[in-house]
Amino acid sequence: MAKKKRSKKKPSKRKPAPNQAGWLQSYRLPLLLAALIAIVFAAYSPVLNADFVDMDDQKLILDKSREFNWKAKYFIKYGFGTPYYKPVTYLTWRAEFRAVGADAWLFHLNNLLLHLANTLLVFFIARRLAQQFDKVREHALPVAFFTALLFGLHPLHVESVAWVVERKDVLFTLFYLLGILGYMRYLDTGKWVPLLLSALAYMLSIFSKAPGITLIAVLFLFDVVWRRPFSLKLITEKLAHLGVFGFALYAFGVFGSAAQEGSIAALRDTDRKLAAASNLAEQRGVWGKTTLASMRGVLWYLHSWLPFRTSLGYPREAIIGFFGVLINIFPVILAVGAAALVWLRKKHRLLFFAHAFFFITLSPSIARLGLGIGIFMSDRYVYLPVLGLMFLLAAWIYTLRERGVFNLRTKHVVLAAIGLLFVIMTFNGSKTWQNTETLWTNVIEKYPNVAYAYVNRGSYYRDRGQLDQALADLSKAIELDDNANARIQRGLIYRQLGQSQNALTDYTQAITLDPDNTQAYTNRGNIYLDMRRFPLAIQDYSVSLNAHPRDPRTLVNRAIAHASLRDYTSAQQDFARAEEINPNYAQIYGNRAIMFFEMGRYRRALTDYQRHLQFYPDDHQIMNDTGVTLQALGRHQEAIEHFTRAIALHPDRRYFQARARSYEAIGREDLAAQDRLK
Repeated sequence: MAKKKRSKKKPSKRKPAPNQAGWLQSYRLPLLLAALIAIVFAAYSPVLNADFVDMDDQKLILDKSREFNWKAKYFIKYGFGTPYYKPVTYLTWRAEFRAVGADAWLFHLNNLLLHLANTLLVFFIARRLAQQFDKVREHALPVAFFTALLFGLHPLHVESVAWVVERKDVLFTLFYLLGILGYMRYLDTGKWVPLLLSALAYMLSIFSKAPGITLIAVLFLFDVVWRRPFSLKLITEKLAHLGVFGFALYAFGVFGSAAQEGSIAALRDTDRKLAAASNLAEQRGVWGKTTLASMRGVLWYLHSWLPFRTSLGYPREAIIGFFGVLINIFPVILAVGAAALVWLRKKHRLLFFAHAFFFITLSPSIARLGLGIGIFMSDRYVYLPVLGLMFLLAAWIYTLRERGVFNLRTKHVVLAAIGLLFVIMTFNGSKTWQNTETLWTNVIEKYPNVAYAYVNRGSYYRDRGQLDQALADLSKAIELDDNANARIQRGLIYRQLGQSQNALTDYTQAITLDPDNTQAYTNRGNIYLDMRRFPLAIQDYSVSLNAHPRDPRTLVNRAIAHASLRDYTSAQQDFARAEEINPNYAQIYGNRAIMFFEMGRYRRALTDYQRHLQFYPDDHQIMNDTGVTLQALGRHQEAIEHFTRAIALHPDRRYFQARARSYEAIGREDLAAQDRLK
């Protein structure tokens, strides 16, 4: 029998199941970026309630913002010829000050927003960069996400984000990263517009903070990553960048005598600090500074990987003393490490890139001379360099072989766990920046033998009238490290307590410890002025002015001493010099008015009193003195108006007595009697 032919069943066309995750795939990038911003924002959220701190915030932001105007020539000139030339940063501070005055919230918010913008830029840079490394290419998106996340949350970044004055870090990095993105775009398209925009961003970065100058070297590093053979084109295409680089060297005064003198002064200052500490005494001269610079570079590198026990200050002498003679090995470590990376650059391009980026961007900080507390091991200097290491960490984890349980999900978990640890550390670190007291208490709790932490907290207490606590902190600082600054600060407290002899002892000891410390001479001059020992006051003020001839405050104090000795010619010269230097220094006019009144020059006195009141319209003492001067000129009705305003501000018995005299002079005995009764 013939077999029955079976008909083949055609498979039924099934309707594909709806892709329930399709929306997630479509919105994956926006969701990742939103999560990135939300997590980083939450970690730093305590800074939004923080105040200014009594470090450079007052001097560089509040005081300078009051002086600034919108004339372009001011910003072109201010700080020009020094490494501290940063007109873009000053403009942002000035704009905020005009908007909210001395309210810190807007300054903190903008610092945080700039940091969030930098975190997003790191994401896009890392994603494109990952595509240049063969083993990382397929994981470009998660590598970019975790690079940006760890960069945004890194605990060493708290100082740059939470400290208002470190707007410099987040701002110069913003333009720096934009410069990198522009150059990457040029490498991908060959178009010149992104290249020129990169050069513009380079200029803005440099004039936000000097370390932005390293971008030109990083662009050549990207040429290596893109495997571009060396040719003349690599240089000619960067002519705009090189032009910016050359102008920056000029603007920062690299070729000027001031820069050379500053370097020599920094060397001398470092030698003094080294000589003063027994465990540093051997680290002097060129080799000593090379070892210190190398040690700082290595420690910054290690601390970037292990960012624990962070604070505004670190125990400088203890760290250096810990290594002893082994400190001499640090230059060798750096040299051998650099040679190994260059040798391995072709086989391990990722390793080479990450470390080259870190040390290129950190190089200005390593090279800085001096051992000041604002320089040694400060966290803010690795704000940008950390990017290279976080990219290396994320890329390395994703390129590890998947063995056993170490699969792709485990890699996500490992990086997420590091991110969670960073969130906790950064959140807690941000809380320590609520005010100056919490900031320095954090240092003291972690490093109780750091003397300058007690000095700074003591100064904070002094400014707020907590003199007993201030005195205890300053005495502890002197016990730990008897230095000129601690003596000067304690002397200020003794002066406020009316203990002039103790203050005099501290200032004299400060001069013994540091004979070139002009602040000690100025403050001792103030004590001599209080004690009416005017010739000695003039002598100390003159020493200070020989070093800093453009200090209006010291000029005014010396003028007061001259006037007290009836040497009105010298006093007028000092007042005039102070006014020429800073016509907005109000103390010139109130004190000069007193001198003119004593000389019987009432019209000149009146002019100066009125000028003082333009600055401080609520100064009741000067308001009363203006009334007294008007009395001397026979202008009793105007005098009465000034006495009345003084009384409204502060009802002092002397003001009533003075007004009574003017009422009597115009025949209002009834009102004069009422004032005398009051």
